[in-house]
Amino acid sequence: MTEDIRNIRKFINEIPNLSLGQGIARMRELILMMPWLTVSEQLSMLERDYALMLDVLLKGYKDESRPQMYSQMLSRLRVIACNALTDAVNRQVPTFTAAKTKANTVSFDKDSIMDTLQGFVQDLAIFSLSSNPSNPSNPSNPSNPSNPSNPSNPSNPSDPLSSLHKHHQDYLDKLFSYILTSHNWTADEAGFMSELLASPTIDSMDAQLLVSAVTLSALTVPDISKVKCLTDIYTATSDGNVRQRAFVGWVLASCANTCFGSLLTDIVNPLLKDAEVRNDLLELSMQLFYSSQTEEYNSYITNTIVPDIMKHSDAGMRHLGLGEKDDDTSIEDILDAGAEERRMEEMEQSVRKMMDMEKSGIDIYFGGFKQMKRYPFFYTLSNWFMPFYLDHPAIARLVGSIRHKQLMSLMLDAGSMCNSDKYSLIHAMSSVFARMPENVVEQMNETAGGAIPRFGQRNTPAYIRRIYLQDLLRFFKVFPQKQDFTDVFTTAHNFLALPPFEGMLHDEVRKYANFLLKRKKNPTALFSTVYDNSNPEDNRLMALISIRNGNYTLAYELFSAIADSCPDDYNAVRGAAQASFRLGDYAMAEKWYARTVAMEQTENLRSQLNYSVSMIHNHHLDNAANNLYRLSFDYPDNADVQRALAYAQMLSGKTTQALKLYSQLLATDSNSCDKLNAAYCHMRQGQWQEAVSLLKAFLAMEGTSEEDILGDDALHKDMGICKRDIMMALDLARQ
Repeated sequence: MTEDIRNIRKFINEIPNLSLGQGIARMRELILMMPWLTVSEQLSMLERDYALMLDVLLKGYKDESRPQMYSQMLSRLRVIACNALTDAVNRQVPTFTAAKTKANTVSFDKDSIMDTLQGFVQDLAIFSLSSNPSNPSNPSNPSNPSNPSNPSNPSNPSDPLSSLHKHHQDYLDKLFSYILTSHNWTADEAGFMSELLASPTIDSMDAQLLVSAVTLSALTVPDISKVKCLTDIYTATSDGNVRQRAFVGWVLASCANTCFGSLLTDIVNPLLKDAEVRNDLLELSMQLFYSSQTEEYNSYITNTIVPDIMKHSDAGMRHLGLGEKDDDTSIEDILDAGAEERRMEEMEQSVRKMMDMEKSGIDIYFGGFKQMKRYPFFYTLSNWFMPFYLDHPAIARLVGSIRHKQLMSLMLDAGSMCNSDKYSLIHAMSSVFARMPENVVEQMNETAGGAIPRFGQRNTPAYIRRIYLQDLLRFFKVFPQKQDFTDVFTTAHNFLALPPFEGMLHDEVRKYANFLLKRKKNPTALFSTVYDNSNPEDNRLMALISIRNGNYTLAYELFSAIADSCPDDYNAVRGAAQASFRLGDYAMAEKWYARTVAMEQTENLRSQLNYSVSMIHNHHLDNAANNLYRLSFDYPDNADVQRALAYAQMLSGKTTQALKLYSQLLATDSNSCDKLNAAYCHMRQGQWQEAVSLLKAFLAMEGTSEEDILGDDALHKDMGICKRDIMMALDLARQ
């Protein structure tokens, strides 16, 4: 961000705290600092209008419309400042400079835009009738360009349909650039564009692309009219793809246009009254969360799942009729007849794991396809947002070499692959297939149908949004000049906690907070926007969040209050037990865990174990030991049960029995406490050589120190070990 852009943004944010006169003066200073700004005339008109208002005020005339006029003038000042920001961005940010230059090559007006977009649909219809008049709905019809098996004739650039697509795509690219770099729209301009993009008289893919242009423009420079345009498209269109792009657009743009204050809430609030909109907002927040975690998920896929698949991939290739067994594999199959089947099963398990991740909403393709965005196709900004179609002029020639291949169609139709990745796939396939022996390609083509998983439910709003979010993610994360844009995925998943949504969607925020909590994320900031301490369910959720955050004091207060008012509430009783246990208040923990285990119809090992540990700390050693003896019989391989029993025996003076258990733990699943406690048992029995050896081993472990030993004064006293003996043992351990 340049200094000029930073200064203008700062001024835009300061406008609500300035008088109109101060704002005009500050804007004039910015113009003097940046004489290339094109808003001087707009500011002069505002200055004249404000001077007239001040003159009327001085003359003592009453004007009931004065408050409204003053507010309108402040809005005009904000628009002027935003237009100045657009000028600065277009001049000083390389991507926008290039887009502005491209847009200036064509003169855009309402009539020409409408005529061109509607004319393209008419031209396609005429072409389809002339090429196949008997069956215009045939899948091979060029008016159905998304069909992967029937593009136009890409090998002949003079083909009428190819030429039509090329000229139209060039126009769309320039129109995209024009919208992206445009000043704030007037209400009339926004109304025209929303009506046009929601109209069935233009091509759906054109509308989808241009909705993305409006979104990207409103994300870069605040423009309340563009936000209004997106909401109007969302409510008016009958096209599911256009509607969901507009939905994502107005939600993201709203969070970037909060400087418009009440103007923004007046647009958004009516939409929030619709239950369907509220549910979609909840779903979108969850989808944005998954998007924000994509790089983390793909790191797991790359480092864990893919190596497993590759390790066993030879078995999978042979099941396709490809690949040869090497000698080692052949010998292994002779010695172990089930080896290949196990390899195949392990590979299938890894693939299923990825498929399950995909079904849950995780973008599993990002890691692979982000490396495939260096093709010339992606040098064009608008192509990152273009819905996939095989007649796109930039890929039509590539498609020509593989267009009759069944494998291509299957791969394009498999999984939840976004538009951007499909364009990458076409480039990759044209390159790879060109180097493959024809017989291998044909063999893959014949056997791939059953090997490539397919994804169901593609026409739901959630699925359409998911695909679009993947396209946006690739743009903001991989676009070569991504630094020219603000990455919305860093904070967008918490938009329910941001204006204009903040405090407006109580039920949805609660559900989303639960969603985050289950995924071990901290929803405190989000939930605090709607938290009502008089609501028992809010208190329950806040208690759970507090447990997650380590605020055990608050968690105990909330859980115990719920349990006191509802004694049969198992979750509250158990929550109070957990919180008091974490606080180290073992007297209260024992009481709460006694109630907890009494309420559990099926034994919960963790509750029983914490109950026993609480009794140990409260010196109820016999009761604790009896419970732990029973648990050790039921769970003989559980190290924590054995560890707790050994500790109880040690405190009871039964050091011989305790040492038997500690010996087992030290031989298998030991930790630093086991070594230290075993050392204490040996001290109690006068076995100092063994005790010193264990103290040395304890102090050699990471995260331990002599302070851990010296701090056990109460334990030493209970066991009858004097401080002098501890100090002497430490002297020996240092040698």
